[in-house]
Amino acid sequence: MAIIPVTREAHGARSWRRFSDYRFAAAVPLARLAGAEIAQAALSLPLVFAEADGKPVVAALLGFRQGQNLFVGPDGRWLGRYVPAAFRGWPFQLARSGEDRLTLCFDDASGLLAGPGEGEPFFAEDGQPGPALRQVLDFLTRTQHSQAGADAAAALLAEHGLLEPWPLKVRDGENERPVQGLSRVSEAALNGLSAEALKALRDGSALALAYAQLLSMGNIGLLGQLAAAHAGAARQAQQKTPNGRDGELAAKLFRPDDGSGMIDWKKLLEE
Repeated sequence: MAIIPVTREAHGARSWRRFSDYRFAAAVPLARLAGAEIAQAALSLPLVFAEADGKPVVAALLGFRQGQNLFVGPDGRWLGRYVPAAFRGWPFQLARSGEDRLTLCFDDASGLLAGPGEGEPFFAEDGQPGPALRQVLDFLTRTQHSQAGADAAAALLAEHGLLEPWPLKVRDGENERPVQGLSRVSEAALNGLSAEALKALRDGSALALAYAQLLSMGNIGLLGQLAAAHAGAARQAQQKTPNGRDGELAAKLFRPDDGSGMIDWKKLLEE
């Protein structure tokens, strides 16, 4: 990626095109979630807790290994019912510059940068952000604010001792291997809380997050189904083009990893 700030100097005479598929997210196994989307995401995606900047955050689990998003098909289509907000603003994102300042940035390597009149203008003739750019900025700002709320709720769960390692295992052929570094809500610890603690969690929007994460664990089986579908697609691609580059690429995309089950979830969320 080539993330650069959106400025009149760099983009004043340029335009941008909207993305048409999700290939840009094909290597992202975790998507950090905002509070406003937790309830909807929990119905379609498995939710987990991981560490970012030394704090627990809530995210959607999209793959079992580095560089794998099982919800993105070989043709770039999104295969699930819900798309996390983290992907919907691309190729834009907010980058922190200083403690309290966020800067709107654009991925110049996205292939979506266009010339004048070829897409949505970055800026209007008066030098102000164009209508489409203002919409993107508003969406990203609201998502960022809502994400901060989800982070605060996750921190409250951790403060009350409700997060525990998730002993998640993935079938790899005839064997099972652990996926480490992820946490879930401890149902036993939740049931043992006092009325005062439950009230504190409710008031901090953490109780709803806890129940949503527990509910979402039923979606973990969907990842296994998608993994099997991807593997089948890879085999078909190899059979159709055994000596072709497409078959080789598919084999690389869907081959098993080294079996260690070790993913640097913290690094992924902090990038």
